[in-house]
Amino acid sequence: NVIVYGNTLDAYTTVGTLLSIGISGIRIHLVQPPLTSNITCFNNYTIEETVQKALMAAGVTTYYNCKLAQWNDGADPDPIHCASFTTDTKPLRLQCSVVFSFFQKGVDHQAFIAINDACLVYDRRLVIDTTFHTNDISIRAAGPLTKYSNRYYANEWSHSYFSSKEIGCQLAACMLPLFDPTLEPMSEPPQEQDKLITIYKGPVIQEIVTGKAANGDYFRLHINQYNMVETITCLSLKPFPASNIICLYGQHERLLNNLCSRFQEGLIKDLYR
Repeated sequence: NVIVYGNTLDAYTTVGTLLSIGISGIRIHLVQPPLTSNITCFNNYTIEETVQKALMAAGVTTYYNCKLAQWNDGADPDPIHCASFTTDTKPLRLQCSVVFSFFQKGVDHQAFIAINDACLVYDRRLVIDTTFHTNDISIRAAGPLTKYSNRYYANEWSHSYFSSKEIGCQLAACMLPLFDPTLEPMSEPPQEQDKLITIYKGPVIQEIVTGKAANGDYFRLHINQYNMVETITCLSLKPFPASNIICLYGQHERLLNNLCSRFQEGLIKDLYR
């Protein structure tokens, strides 16, 4: 038996992957912790309903509002052979051979030990400056593991809130002169600019592909009050050009050939075309 614990997109794609490699759905248990808000990871009732029907059809059992209580009935957790959860009704105990946990992402203990042993400044996350440097000038870091130094007063601008691809490109641009002797090294920013963090504007992108949809051609664009594309939701039985569709994000509907008016006139029948 396999336990997938979490209510994120990663949990659902893991279930999909397990099914695709031939594991029977009756051996897969999707255990979901209580939601922290009324909004699910899909943020779309139509897709959520379709996915739940697909899981039921595949034989996957889903449990809701479950909090992990202990492994192996409190005995040695190595190796794990069962997990116990508290629920709104009676306790839940599941036998398992494998557990995939996607609940409350945090810093791995071994990673923390390595950071601490390297004498790097750590304040719930690895502390960096605006050029990705840690307190060791030879070590740089980026991504959700990091946070800006307190001198920037920018805890709400953590890398975890922005596109990993955009941040990676910025980090690569900073480091490229170290590997290409034909490029001049980037000059250090002036002291007054060093107090300013980089503003990232790229979208945070999460893609899901599932094989069960009512018609297999669901496509939803959310146009906000400024007539800008704010969210894109796709669920398709067929592969689609995700990289092109992502380019719609943040665009004004008039740049899309007056998308709203054409839709209201009934001229748009399929957004995939």
